[in-house]
Amino acid sequence: MTDEWEPLPKRRKQKSYRQYPVIAENAPQPPEQQQQQQEPQQPNHLEEEASAETPQLTRRAAPDKSQMQRVTAAVEERAAQHRPDRGEGMGNDGVAGEFYEYLDHTADVQLHAWGKNLKEAFEHIVPCMLNYMTDLSKVEVDPRLTQTFEVEGHDLSSLLFAWLDEVLFRFSSEAFVCKSVTILTFERPAAVMIGSAKDTPVGIAKVEGGERQGKYKIKVRAEGETFSLAKHPQGTEVKAITYSAMQIHEMEHRTDLYVIIDI
Repeated sequence: MTDEWEPLPKRRKQKSYRQYPVIAENAPQPPEQQQQQQEPQQPNHLEEEASAETPQLTRRAAPDKSQMQRVTAAVEERAAQHRPDRGEGMGNDGVAGEFYEYLDHTADVQLHAWGKNLKEAFEHIVPCMLNYMTDLSKVEVDPRLTQTFEVEGHDLSSLLFAWLDEVLFRFSSEAFVCKSVTILTFERPAAVMIGSAKDTPVGIAKVEGGERQGKYKIKVRAEGETFSLAKHPQGTEVKAITYSAMQIHEMEHRTDLYVIIDI
């Protein structure tokens, strides 16, 4: 007997394989499988309705250029009849021959008025606002009610705001509706650079943000009559003037004003 230990030999594990039944080609199938093959496939009505509701996209025919040209010519002819020519650089996009129009804005209305210069644009912005409140064609001029007043501002934007706000105040408090307005004088300060060492004298403006800062003043004559519901149709009430998106574009031969009013 020896004292040395000897390991036992390893056992080999025999692999077991799953046995699958062999089905002959002509062997009979189970009854459940035969029933599934014999049952006809039921039509899917939901899919048929969805396909019926889905419109079939067809290629759209190209528009007739000659027809488009005739339509464009007819529109321009009607526009020329109702909106007379305003001269060079003035455009022809007003309302009933006026120098203004109304632009859509979320919950409010944007006024757009223009003129050959700043003075004319300021004159046209007033009937633009009042014509939205009533029909100015029904308003006549009563010489006894002609008013003359002044409006001031520290820049063009504040002057434009004060100008419309004054007209709106007179309409609300005195029921005075302007048929037309005429700016008698338009005072604006001259420009001087901010870096000037001298003190800015009276009537001279500093340039800040591309706009002159100083004293702006206009003297106005307003002609019209007292508003009456028996004579004048009631339009949309203007609650207030806003500074929101106010724009003043002063160019050499044209000036455009954009003002949003709260209705």
